Amino acid sequence: MLIAILVHQLVADGITWFPANTHAYWDIFIPQNYSADLVYYSGVPLLGEGQSWTITLAYRNTGSSTWRKGTVNLGTVNPDYSWSLNPYPLANNWFNVNRPALLTENTVAPGDIGHFSFTIKNNGVSAGNYRLDVGLVADGITWFPANTHAYWDIKVP
Repeated sequence: MLIAILVHQLVADGITWFPANTHAYWDIFIPQNYSADLVYYSGVPLLGEGQSWTITLAYRNTGSSTWRKGTVNLGTVNPDYSWSLNPYPLANNWFNVNRPALLTENTVAPGDIGHFSFTIKNNGVSAGNYRLDVGLVADGITWFPANTHAYWDIKVP
C-alpha cells in the first residue's frame, strides 16, 4: 500500500503560499500483512456426466506475513467480491463447503510462491454454466485483496 504524506509546505503568513515545487513529501510504502499476486491458474474443460477435473492455482506472497497451511486458504467468493457460504454444485471432496483447497506447502514466506489444487466433478448436475469464483483468505484474520480472485465458467453440456 502506498501512502503519500505531505510533510512540509512553505507559506509567507498572510501573503501567499510558496510554489508547489518547494513542497517536501515522501512516498511511504506500508506492506500489507496479507496480499498476493496470482501467477498461474489452470483452465477447465467441458465437464460431461461423471467427469472430474483438477484445478491448480499459484500465488506469490507479496505481503509481510508468512502464510501457514490451514490459515491461508482458497475460498469461494461471489462475483461482487464478497465471501460466499453457498455450496458449489460441482465441489468434489473440498475440505469445507466454501473452502476448495488448503495451501499445498506448510509455509510460504514473503516473496515465495504457494500452490492450491482442488477437484470439481459433474455428479449429474443439470446442463448449464456453473461459474466458480475463488480468492485467498487468511481465515479468522482477513480476505486478501480482490486481485487474488480467479474465476472459471464451467460448462456442463
